[in-house]
Amino acid sequence: MRPMLLVTGRAGGGSGGMQRFTCADVEPGCHRVFRADGVHALWAVVAAHLRDVHRRESSPQLAAALQRAVRDAA
Repeated sequence: MRPMLLVTGRAGGGSGGMQRFTCADVEPGCHRVFRADGVHALWAVVAAHLRDVHRRESSPQLAAALQRAVRDAA
């Protein structure tokens, strides 16, 4: 299992405090968990992971799935 990635700061803005995304919520079998200070910082690392590891490109369906999968990390 790969370690959780913690992103700090507010890259590209950000809102909502600490947020968490579990990749398995949209890519079954992936054990990566991402945490970031704000949604915008989270999207940056999650989008790169989905593109580079899972070969997923942005789409309205993927964006909707990501929005449903983001949780408050507090």
